[in-house]
Amino acid sequence: MSAKTPPRKTPPEGDRDRAPPAPRESKATRRSKPPGAKSQAAMGPRLRELRISRGLQQAEAARQLEISPAYLSLIETGKRTVQLPLLLRALELYAGELEAFMASLGEARIDAGLARLLDEPLLRSLELDQEDLASLGAEPKVVTTITALFNL
Repeated sequence: MSAKTPPRKTPPEGDRDRAPPAPRESKATRRSKPPGAKSQAAMGPRLRELRISRGLQQAEAARQLEISPAYLSLIETGKRTVQLPLLLRALELYAGELEAFMASLGEARIDAGLARLLDEPLLRSLELDQEDLASLGAEPKVVTTITALFNL
């Protein structure tokens, strides 16, 4: 018994002259970011800062907020938006005030470890400005690595 190959399908006569389909839009171009999306994205990392400043482990904070640690991680990394009831519970847990929290979202933050290194001659020779340090501070692993290298 031999295997038969199916006959090749050719488009009908009228379809051969048709232009190829237009490229698909990316998700980014399909949806424009709503107003306030930048501050919404900043909420998670800011909540993480507050949690750490209160000395709470992520698992303990998640337990007290009655959510999973994985969900809290997604919120803190900006991959999920925080809903208002959860935001209010988190601020209560972290002893933060809503007005002060919202006002702090637009502020560039410099990690305390990096700030201490500003007086180091080597770091000064890099001529980093406040904006550079704030953007470095947004990457916790980078901050940890830089401060560890300086403290060798």
